[in-house]
Amino acid sequence: MVTGTIRSRYADAKALLTLRDSGGIHFAKPIAFRDGLYRLHELLPPGLKYGCALDVLYPEDDTTSRQAHTFARVTPTDRLLKVNVTSLDRVAPGSLVRLDFQVDRQEPIDLIASVYDSSLLAIEADAAPDVRNYYYADDRIANRLDLVLLRRRLGDVRIDALVERVRASLRTSNLSVERRGEWSTLADNYQRKQLTTRDVAHLLRLAGVDVYCSKEANGSTANWYEGLPGRDAPLADLFGLDPKQKRLEIQFVGNTLLLQEVFSQHVPPASHRWHPVYGWDDGDGYLWNKPKPPAGRIVGGGIGGGGLGGGLGGFGGGFAGGIGGGGIGGIGGLGGAGAPAPPKPPTFTALALSNALPIAAAPDAEDDRPLPDLVAAAAVRRNFSDTAYWNAAVRTDATGHATVTVKLPDTLTRWQVVVTAVSPRMHVGGAKASIHTFQPIMVWPMLPRCFTAGDSGEVFASVHNRTGETQTIRVKLKADGGTILTPAEVAVTLKPRANASNPQGIPVRPATGSPHQGRL
Repeated sequence: MVTGTIRSRYADAKALLTLRDSGGIHFAKPIAFRDGLYRLHELLPPGLKYGCALDVLYPEDDTTSRQAHTFARVTPTDRLLKVNVTSLDRVAPGSLVRLDFQVDRQEPIDLIASVYDSSLLAIEADAAPDVRNYYYADDRIANRLDLVLLRRRLGDVRIDALVERVRASLRTSNLSVERRGEWSTLADNYQRKQLTTRDVAHLLRLAGVDVYCSKEANGSTANWYEGLPGRDAPLADLFGLDPKQKRLEIQFVGNTLLLQEVFSQHVPPASHRWHPVYGWDDGDGYLWNKPKPPAGRIVGGGIGGGGLGGGLGGFGGGFAGGIGGGGIGGIGGLGGAGAPAPPKPPTFTALALSNALPIAAAPDAEDDRPLPDLVAAAAVRRNFSDTAYWNAAVRTDATGHATVTVKLPDTLTRWQVVVTAVSPRMHVGGAKASIHTFQPIMVWPMLPRCFTAGDSGEVFASVHNRTGETQTIRVKLKADGGTILTPAEVAVTLKPRANASNPQGIPVRPATGSPHQGRL
């Protein structure tokens, strides 16, 4: 049901109400205003697409008509798939996890399933578009209507004629300092065939269109058009119908034109995501008119800038901070391509032993569910991959059910499970879930980036008790090929869900010569 109020300046006018989506007009109904008002209360027809437009047309005479329209989203529940994801929500690192997918259709459904480290979302938000937009009409239908309206308002006004008006005004002395600077920039940019979003807003105002531009206040963020359609081209040609060539998004709100930049043809506009067609690189480092650097170069103050984020890479490239790269603070992860890796540094493995193993199940701080038995074996964690699983070829059975098994890496984190469903009839849906991996007793070694033979360094560690009971934990450091300068074993008593660390550190002197190993 669609409800609303339509107002007219004509008290008892008669008009035509139409509803359309990307497939065409779904109904047309004559309406009559009473005292300039019409109360809209219409039942929506079946089969509507995701985006629709309501239009009211009033014939003023045989050759002229007045039109008003509004865009509306319709949720096509008959074409949306509901997907449920079932799995254990807390497991030990490195576990095999079963994921059960259930779709509310009694037919085979194709699924795309992925499991990745949710800490990646802190680096950059998920930019994946809504899968529904690939199969339903979306905002593009409204943009096309606004484009037609803008073209009608602009008529055949040419860009060069407007720029000539700007130059004529600059030859006068009655312009403000701010306006003179803006118009001088516009004229210079036009001479170089490079218009910014601010320049386009000025041209539209000169053509009699009221414009609001969200990027106008900050000229440094304005897009640069690499070329103009032609010096004698109509101003309307800056707004093409082809979405692949579209650089500016427009929308009318009343008589005001909202103008904003399009940063990517696939990703909704976002201030941090630039499209390469404007001279920006939407990948690593946001480079201005430069190609991406090869992996291993120094970019943005970090080593290995070709990797995700362009930040400070580990030895041999990779991502952030870990020895060997390959993970956020990871130790011994996979190094990225580019700069050659140095000789293998000392390897420290982390173990903490409790006097109460196995640990009894205890309630978590957030709820009353029991903890799983995560201390069956004190295995050394080595796999710190960011992506645990990706499969675009999962298909449900005739009941809409599918099962996959995922081996999680050893990272202690929250894993994001994302599944997208598409039916043979292009019905779509999706779901998200999460899996937590952690251990009841954890030790976090804080190591120097590297040792030099003959030098002394300090090894720090933080021990965590995630159980519901007080634990006495023995922490021991063993260095093969090196010398520990203080007692190598300490005992700490931790209350439930507490942690302790040694802020002074444990002095260690590496041996001269070949690489050595340590054990904590």
